[in-house]
This record gives sequence, C-alpha cells and structure tokens, in this order.
Amino acid sequence: MRDKGTAGVAMNLAAFYPEMEVGGFPRDNGGVQFFTRVNALLTPEMTVVDLGAGRGNIFHARPDGYYERLARLQGKVRRVIGIDVDEGIQDHPFLDERHVVDVTAPLPVADESIDLVVADWVLEHVADPAGLSAEIGRILKITPRTVAFHKYAMMDHLHITSSAELVQFAIKQHLISN
Repeated sequence: MRDKGTAGVAMNLAAFYPEMEVGGFPRDNGGVQFFTRVNALLTPEMTVVDLGAGRGNIFHARPDGYYERLARLQGKVRRVIGIDVDEGIQDHPFLDERHVVDVTAPLPVADESIDLVVADWVLEHVADPAGLSAEIGRILKITPRTVAFHKYAMMDHLHITSSAELVQFAIKQHLISN
C-alpha cells in the first residue's frame, strides 16, 4: 500500500504520463528499456552478478509490477550474486547470494566464473571506473564476455556523448571485444 507521499507523486506523474495508469511506468522509463535488454541476454544456466544490488527497494514497494518483474533476475538464471558496499543488501529479497564489499578490495567472485554483470545506476558512483572495469573483466567468463550497464548514467559519468564512443570505451576497458 502506498503512503500519501508516494501516491501524490504517482498522481502527478500520471498527469504527464497517462500511460502509467495502464502499465505503471512512463514511456521513457530507462529502467524498463535497460532490463528488457538484460532479459534478452538471460539463459537459465547463467550465473549473474548484480553489482550494486542495494536493498532491492523496488521489490519492497511493488513486487509484481511490470518493471519489478523485469528487474527480478532470480528464477530466470541459475544463480544471482548480489554485491554492494552497503549492509542494506541483506534486505534484498531476490538474490541467491549476498556480499558486502570494501570498494578497494577485489570482488568476492572467482576468475572467469560469471556470465553476466548487471550494474543499474551504479557506475556513476564509482571513484575508480578503470579498476572496477578490470575486476569485472577478471570475473567474467572469457566467452561470451558480456557486460550490461545503464548506459545513460555511464555515458554521463564518463562524458561520453554517443553509443559509438561508449562501445569504444568498453573495448578499451576489455569489457567487450571488437
């Protein structure tokens, strides 16, 4: 059940986005676009890291909404490993494994053991993107080497202005191969 503040915000958004009444999300919701692409990559045998998984707040408010069903990776893959710097990750309801990490420490995952890394609204908070990129490269299986991230936040953080520049950055960081 929504509190009055949340209901008021939803009502105000519905004035600008009438489609929210028949789906619960606005037409330009980047999260829906992002997780639609992530879901297109998933296969049942995958092990996925949710980097910066957080508390899973979206699942506490509306666990069965469309966006929430897209964002919930557990049950779609073999295992979802959540990694975050905050103890709040212990409250995330849809992770198979949870790790609280120090930002300077290596990720607590074996080399080349992960099929997909998902980082939604995370990378713009990282002080050392090159170091994190190296860690992601270390844990990802060599084939396929797949990284999904919220490109808009990443592009803004790195001052990248086009998808082509983003791809070039990802190749240079060995996140993807050319």
